[in-house]
Amino acid sequence: MRISVILPYLNAAPWLQECLQSLQLQVYQDIEFLLINDHSTDESESIVRTFADHDPRFVLLRNPGRGLVAANAHGLSMSTGQLISRMDADDMMAPNKIQALAQALLLKGPGHIATGYVRFFPDENTGIGTRFYQDWLNARCDANDHWEWIWRECVIPSPCWMAWKSDLLAVNAFDAPIYPDDYELAFRFFHAGLKVLPVRDVLHHWRQHASRMSRKHGGFSAEAFTELKWEWFKCRFAATEAPLYILGHGKKAQFLATILYKENYSFSRIMDWNKVSRRYTDIPVKDNPDSIVISTLSSIDDYGLVYEQLDKSGWTMHKDILRWC
Repeated sequence: MRISVILPYLNAAPWLQECLQSLQLQVYQDIEFLLINDHSTDESESIVRTFADHDPRFVLLRNPGRGLVAANAHGLSMSTGQLISRMDADDMMAPNKIQALAQALLLKGPGHIATGYVRFFPDENTGIGTRFYQDWLNARCDANDHWEWIWRECVIPSPCWMAWKSDLLAVNAFDAPIYPDDYELAFRFFHAGLKVLPVRDVLHHWRQHASRMSRKHGGFSAEAFTELKWEWFKCRFAATEAPLYILGHGKKAQFLATILYKENYSFSRIMDWNKVSRRYTDIPVKDNPDSIVISTLSSIDDYGLVYEQLDKSGWTMHKDILRWC
């Protein structure tokens, strides 16, 4: 079965050679690599052309629009494979990546998305927060509980997934230039009810460097993530008009509250924090089955006692407590 891998690139010359070599070394062979030039001004296209001249699986394309989402959309429109995967131009694939993801999907059929373990490199550019995210992502594969954590962070690594083309078309993937684009797509998968198939093996090597789009593009700011979550929250819950509580006392809670104020959305704050006992003194009792608590408490810090308080007051994690951090 033909598999299409969509790989946009923009001034990626320092890393493209290693990236494309890792594509060539894939165990699975029936692949087309759709290499989409997003208006590069360096020698990236020359590097790509060198590979394409010697390997017919490499297909050279140019982005008719601008930006990552437009490039992905063009790649999807030009793809001939029944299965679709993504790749970033500065990363590297494990040799078994495409084979492992495809095997999972072929076993279960449409209605599924496959993903696997990731590893950030090099170590000197990988900070504590990034290591935490790596371990957290891989733990989701271990537990196969991705959608329970969708509100915290993007649970499907942007360059480490594979899906049926029919499912991507059904969720209208890449149809709007919304960032963070990977998180927005993950919400579409979640909202459509796709089931996640975890592959418990390191399939993707995710390069860290100062020029990564996620570090430069304003669409990947904390505020952009919060705004995106709120839009999807309204899709899932707002129609119920159930009581809403914001749990937290930091900047993210304040920013979320600002969004709700602007939209005249009714909510209450849980913020009477006692630093000595590390407890909140104003935890509400759950007296409405549709009530929701949005927690903006840091996932890195230990707030176990707080969640114990909520549990004793009738709240259930991942059901009516949504962790947004």
